[in-house]
Amino acid sequence: MTFAGKTNKENGVLIVDGGCDTTVCGNGFRTISTSNGKASLVGFAEDKVENNVPIGTAVTVVDLPDGTALLLQVNEGLILTGNNNSLLSCNQVRDYGVVINDVPKRFGGTQNLQVDGVVVPFELKRALLTCNIRVPTDQELHNTPMIILSSDKEWDPDLLTDGPLSPDQIKEMNN
Repeated sequence: MTFAGKTNKENGVLIVDGGCDTTVCGNGFRTISTSNGKASLVGFAEDKVENNVPIGTAVTVVDLPDGTALLLQVNEGLILTGNNNSLLSCNQVRDYGVVINDVPKRFGGTQNLQVDGVVVPFELKRALLTCNIRVPTDQELHNTPMIILSSDKEWDPDLLTDGPLSPDQIKEMNN
């Protein structure tokens, strides 16, 4: 699914995605570096596969409602140049300590992410939380505040695994 509007190599849409295990950096991101690692990107169906996707660090700009610009840096993301949409892995950023509120306002949530007192709002479009992004200029890379969204240590989503709730935990939740 591609969102209509201003998307090209310089601009993109960041979609908050609780179903992806790794952040995907498409249009609107500037690649800073890549590692020797590669990944296979599997979509909703197992026959939707992109192999040998580079892993790296990328930066994007979010223009906040008050007119200020903010850099968002993703480490250990999948670099998918040319893709209009980018995906923000909720659990990859949570694992780094970023507070991500992925419940829309209409359902009682706050639809934003928060780091160090900075709030980045999301917009609900077509049932998905999104944020317009753009490639930073050289000047912005050196002079704009930056929030780091994920660790620069090797990301292995297989290590982020919990078992099901126990009967006692469920009972406690129901009290």
